[in-house]
Amino acid sequence: MPGQFNNQKHAIVSDRVKVRKDSDNNMFIEGYAIVFNEWTNASDGVKQRVLREALNQTKIEDVRLLHNHDWGKLLARQSTGTLKLYNDGKGLKVEAKLVNTSFSKEVYEQIANRNLNQCSFNIEFKSGEIITGYHPQFGTDTRTIYKLNQIEEISIVSSSDQSKNEPLVLEGYAIVFNEWSDIVDNKRETISKHALNATVFDDVRLLFNHDWSKVLGRETAETLKLTVDDKGLKFKVTLPDTTTAQSVYEDIQTHLYNRCGYSGGVVTNVIYNNDLKIHEVTITEIKKISEISIDPKGKYKGAIVWPGKRELTRKEKLQLLKLELELYNL
Repeated sequence: MPGQFNNQKHAIVSDRVKVRKDSDNNMFIEGYAIVFNEWTNASDGVKQRVLREALNQTKIEDVRLLHNHDWGKLLARQSTGTLKLYNDGKGLKVEAKLVNTSFSKEVYEQIANRNLNQCSFNIEFKSGEIITGYHPQFGTDTRTIYKLNQIEEISIVSSSDQSKNEPLVLEGYAIVFNEWSDIVDNKRETISKHALNATVFDDVRLLFNHDWSKVLGRETAETLKLTVDDKGLKFKVTLPDTTTAQSVYEDIQTHLYNRCGYSGGVVTNVIYNNDLKIHEVTITEIKKISEISIDPKGKYKGAIVWPGKRELTRKEKLQLLKLELELYNL
């Protein structure tokens, strides 16, 4: 059912922004003010998303890029040629060339240091231009926008409260059976499907890059769950609210890396492959595992990690299906 809101304004937070410099040392900000069909946090506490067709008739003229929605802190502007906006299919992309002022330099450095890392903009909508509902996975009310009348300003803001309200979850495989690793130092490995039959899992931690100072999850804290299936050793972790965890999650989400690895004592069988001129190592037994890792240099293509989500209850699944049917019948 269409919502009963009338000319209400709310701020919506979108994708992460990045900075770069060209050969003349000019400062640029790039990102997305809108990512279509992506749930975000609105300023009134509901989950909100913008459909692709919402921009079909939107008035986008002389938009300003601000800091924290403060009209006194102007960073770029369409009419001066320093702000460009594109609908590229993914969303509304922002490209801004910053003027050479101390304030612009400060904002640039804050983005580079990830203290500021997202776009936000104020939207105005009328009754009949939105659908309201309830999303069981988020446990909150929702608003779906299928028409935007006008965008006047876009702002660079700090992280939204999403990571505080919703735990970040990763899933993946730390070990995959019967798959050859990359060739490293004239050697490749494979792990037998029976290698974990008698393995001791000793309060396993999930680390970043095998660094014990960067713990992302732990079995005894019940934030890390391990299961062995036909493919290998699968894990699911609920990340802590730390800068390291947030950074790792964002990097995985943007596909900067996605491989995993492990550390443990092993029993092996080695042969020499005369055709490939390499040693082939079969790991027949892994005696003990104390840590698995998100490893950007992981050797196994199948041992990967991806953003996960919690399981929905039967009631929540039915509520979600009802919401999707309402959207389908627009």
